[in-house]
Amino acid sequence: MNQIIANNPNTYKNPHGTSQHTLKSSIQSSQKPIIICLIGDNVNGLGDNTIALDMLLAIKRIYDCYLVVFARNVLQELLSELDIVDEFCLLEGELTNPINKTHINAYHAHYLITGSCKKWQLRFLRSTNVRTIITRMKLATLLSPRIRSVAIFNRYITHREAGLLYARAVDSRHFDRMIDSVDYRDCMVANDSTASQQRRSRVRAALRESLVWIGREDIVPDFAWDKQLESKIAFTRAHRSLVESNRPRTLRKLTLANIMRESKPESSVDPRLNPSALSVSSSSMPLYLILVNPFSVLARYSLPPHLWLRLIDRISTLPYCVPVVCTYDKVHSQFMEAICAYDSASENSLPESSQATNNPQNTSMHHRLQERCIIYRNTSSLLDLAALIGQMSVIISPSTGALHLAANLYTPTIALFPRDDDIRWRTQDKRFCFLPNPTTTLSDEESAQVIENIITMLESMLKL
Repeated sequence: MNQIIANNPNTYKNPHGTSQHTLKSSIQSSQKPIIICLIGDNVNGLGDNTIALDMLLAIKRIYDCYLVVFARNVLQELLSELDIVDEFCLLEGELTNPINKTHINAYHAHYLITGSCKKWQLRFLRSTNVRTIITRMKLATLLSPRIRSVAIFNRYITHREAGLLYARAVDSRHFDRMIDSVDYRDCMVANDSTASQQRRSRVRAALRESLVWIGREDIVPDFAWDKQLESKIAFTRAHRSLVESNRPRTLRKLTLANIMRESKPESSVDPRLNPSALSVSSSSMPLYLILVNPFSVLARYSLPPHLWLRLIDRISTLPYCVPVVCTYDKVHSQFMEAICAYDSASENSLPESSQATNNPQNTSMHHRLQERCIIYRNTSSLLDLAALIGQMSVIISPSTGALHLAANLYTPTIALFPRDDDIRWRTQDKRFCFLPNPTTTLSDEESAQVIENIITMLESMLKL
């Protein structure tokens, strides 16, 4: 079982409460190589940390090592229910904090793997007692015999593949023999643990309640809640199997030569699945929950807020599709104000005959967006977010952590990317809608075309 520890700024503690000497002796007596992974010392984004899970799993499964991870709190939460790390240590302040050096030195590690290769970072790592440092090749890395450099100059190598190349540098021959045996589903954040199952149950109960409240006319007449949710989940499971059976060749044998030769963007990827053939429900009526993520702090390429609402509106009119928006404390009030303003503008634009209808429920069903989508207010828990994403049929998102978390869970994705981002940040199912300009300079005509492209892709995926 993995041990998650939070270091005290003043005293070093390990999960067993033993001294540094006892810790060192117990680890070394196991005769396993000790590998430290230093991740996100200056970046704490959800996307970067989620992508790192594949590398950590490969290291643990291939080398059967004692794996220690030094990172920030985001990765700590993602790893809390996964059994792929022996110890987790929170980085204290800046990487160069003497406490971090003390903690690293306590392990007398054989290898330290990191993508951080700035001069000041390398200077700090060379001051530790780690035998071999594995990092990205730069001029500064060639000057130290303790540093094993990994050449990553091909622009088509993704961040995920780069992490696996770092893992390969420990023992390339053994890595190439064993890479096919790694099942990446073992690092899915929403796993089969008791806590994950409880979270999924809570999410499904909330979704079921919201669907009853929405009362979509095309769903309600013959709607069996549990069966329809199982039908949606079957669609996602089939997608997962499709992705696993068509893994890129670069992951089957991840040699640098193969990546240089084979890692090119695919010209076309068939995104179509057959929901009717995949359904485990006795009902002929499917249900598709489409998670739309309009919230992005760092992504420069995204739709403007009011056009995200227009996209949600369009999705709500598709047969058997219910849009879902997952808010959180910092954005919930702002989003509710925006959707209320959108509904008010829509009602004001209706003909007077429609506004004067004696059936207010009918008016809300057809004209108020709040009544045609599920607004799920999440906590700050990343694992709760993972539980929700795991119940979705598709997620539509710019390049954010939610998108990469969905890729980790093998939930089908439609990514809004600038043209270059599909090279380094592409998801495994490779469905992209490209944005020609950043959000601040995106014209209404360009945005409208992006929305049409998304709807067309979604209809193609679901065969609507």
